[in-house]
Amino acid sequence: MKSLLTISLLMISLSLFAIDSIDFIPTKLTFKKGLDDDVSMSYSQHVYITIKNIGNQAYTKTRGYNLMVQIGNTKKSALIYGPASSGGLMGGTIQPGQEGLAIVKLPLETLKHCQKYTVGIDLLRTVQLGAISVFTNDFTTLQGKDTASTILCARITPLHPAVAPVIIDTLH
Repeated sequence: MKSLLTISLLMISLSLFAIDSIDFIPTKLTFKKGLDDDVSMSYSQHVYITIKNIGNQAYTKTRGYNLMVQIGNTKKSALIYGPASSGGLMGGTIQPGQEGLAIVKLPLETLKHCQKYTVGIDLLRTVQLGAISVFTNDFTTLQGKDTASTILCARITPLHPAVAPVIIDTLH
């Protein structure tokens, strides 16, 4: 009886791994000032959320062009472009392991260079496919980078607790 139970659990475990999935995770947040209308000369902040398909099925435009995203407290509908490696086409196929882009427009100066933002994707759960677990990795904290800036964002890591401060005695 015990071996039958073990075999059943193994088969259930294997079938869980075989579920088709399109599972996007947000990996990068970049932005730039972009021209929206050359007649009125209106500009906005063009925001690019890099999304990586870690599922086992390709995303295709049949899943939809729009992806509801959240950056900080702002929620917007983003257009999906893919794959990112070739510049991306709206609704372009994003194979497993490839990156695509979710693109939104925000008012100028909404995002600041080097600031960290909580980023969430597929808020309406309409683009990804598979078990409920594909939605558990949709939120992360990303550092916003202005692609027009030449200033590098500082990466300050905490000192290791075993490392004591170095004291230089200048009295002797």
